[in-house]
Amino acid sequence: TEDRVITQNLFHILVRELSRALRGPSEGGFIPARIQRVREHIEAQYARPVKIADLAALASLSPAHFSAEYRHHVGMAPMEHVIELRLLEASTLLANRNLTVSEVASQVGYDDSYHFSKLFKKRFGASPRAYRGK
Repeated sequence: TEDRVITQNLFHILVRELSRALRGPSEGGFIPARIQRVREHIEAQYARPVKIADLAALASLSPAHFSAEYRHHVGMAPMEHVIELRLLEASTLLANRNLTVSEVASQVGYDDSYHFSKLFKKRFGASPRAYRGK
């Protein structure tokens, strides 16, 4: 529905702005275009499978150099960023009681709901089921 699309778009904007606010400025806030391009790609595609080699290729850098540059400019490693976005989206999706925890995990990019639950608990201090009950 249109409301769901609007809500998802607002959520993605909120996550993007929150991520920028939390990371703090790097070199006066400047992020090279190739790193920014990858960052925007991650923010738009975080629920899909992600490989550092693919992200590095998008930035035209070696995986090691890309990871270091991304961390320097964004304030977290690329995979940390992916996990953070996935878990933030999951915390929102858990409000929908029509979705099982496994369905939420799948929608944010995790095939293994046990792994998802473990990461979620580490990030939010509660399992997805317990978090949903709050």
